[in-house]
Amino acid sequence: MSSAEATVYQPMEQESTFFKQAVNSLTFDKESSSCITTTTESVGSQSGGTNNVSIDNLTILIMLAHGLINLTPKAIKEQASHQVIEPSTLSHIQNLAIFGFAPTGIANIGNCQELSTISGVIQKKLESLIQLKIDESLQSIENKIKQLTLDENDRQRLEGIKSKRIISKQNIFSKVCNFCFKAFGRLTSLSTVVNYTFNNILSVCKNISTSSVFYSYGGGKRKFNEITDDSIITSSFSMSHDMCVLMLDDLRSSIQNFDRVRFPIICQGLEHIPVYKEALNYCHERCRKLYIVKGFGSGQLPFVNKHFQYNRKADKQLNMGVVKLKFSIDSNGNVNSNTRNYDPRYLMTKAGYIDPITGSWWSSMQEWLDQCLEPGDRTVCIVDLSCSGIVCEKQTLVELPGDVQSLGGGGVIKKKSYSRKNTRKNSKQKSIRKN
Repeated sequence: MSSAEATVYQPMEQESTFFKQAVNSLTFDKESSSCITTTTESVGSQSGGTNNVSIDNLTILIMLAHGLINLTPKAIKEQASHQVIEPSTLSHIQNLAIFGFAPTGIANIGNCQELSTISGVIQKKLESLIQLKIDESLQSIENKIKQLTLDENDRQRLEGIKSKRIISKQNIFSKVCNFCFKAFGRLTSLSTVVNYTFNNILSVCKNISTSSVFYSYGGGKRKFNEITDDSIITSSFSMSHDMCVLMLDDLRSSIQNFDRVRFPIICQGLEHIPVYKEALNYCHERCRKLYIVKGFGSGQLPFVNKHFQYNRKADKQLNMGVVKLKFSIDSNGNVNSNTRNYDPRYLMTKAGYIDPITGSWWSSMQEWLDQCLEPGDRTVCIVDLSCSGIVCEKQTLVELPGDVQSLGGGGVIKKKSYSRKNTRKNSKQKSIRKN
């Protein structure tokens, strides 16, 4: 690989996205913030804002196996139905989004580090989006508010206002209440987001809870204790549906930008093989859409429930499986991410069945999803690295049933499929593909 090619594995700088524009225009919104103290507890409780997605509940699942949409060309022509993901059965998931690499009918191609490479890029990108684009913006606004508080204290001193202790409402507010910030603008839809209409509620909320902010004594009266940095015990961070969808679409766009340079290099020298040629021809369709399957204030979207296939012997060197990423923000404002890996052999044993003839294991995408998620995973984004092939013996133009969405470009995408026979020819340095 030349020195020029070696640089393409770093994400490229992008123009300002809708998400970045919204973050950059955040302003403090005092009217939508509130401080409510309980009458039975000695510690303040907070509520306020219109934010619905907590960063602590944000989960990214990066999935890699051989992928198959189990429809024949005849079934597609007859607009036959296909098994879809049933969002209603995922009761603990409040919000579900999906984006993937292989367009409908097309193979995905990569090296043996595909899963780890993509998961690493996603992890760093999301940490950056949360930390640099949001948390630092909030901190700069908080700093301005604190400065206004100091200016007010100075004014009181200059005017000779006598007080045993100048208590700034804003200081108390910053310690025990939600800080709500809003961006102003209008955005009704994005061509890259399917099944979502923006409500123009572009807001984020930072909630800092403290210990012993209030204490009660005889007669039920309350006094403020001194508030110190040591008293901070928790910090939470959330955002409106609009902001979260914009952030996930920003993530999708960044991965697409990374992939469009890297993918052709992976395919170099393979253009004479039809399956690789077709994949390269439709490189521009990869990671093109973010599908809102459930939640985010939208209705449910029927989405193809792919079949996943894995052979314990033939596919061992391909390092398939699932990487699960979870994110949180600590009391110091640092973004933390937790990574968990799921072995495909474990997932297939728990949720799949074995073909006695080929020795390969089969499962559905949703069955893998069920194995990897827990009740606390309320907002989930699936990143699908698997192929999106259909069952056929020769390349055929395909068109999925119009009411069913699938990765690549939407529910009605005319793409050429590829040979099932060809996809069985594994290449140790190039294969993560499946019909």
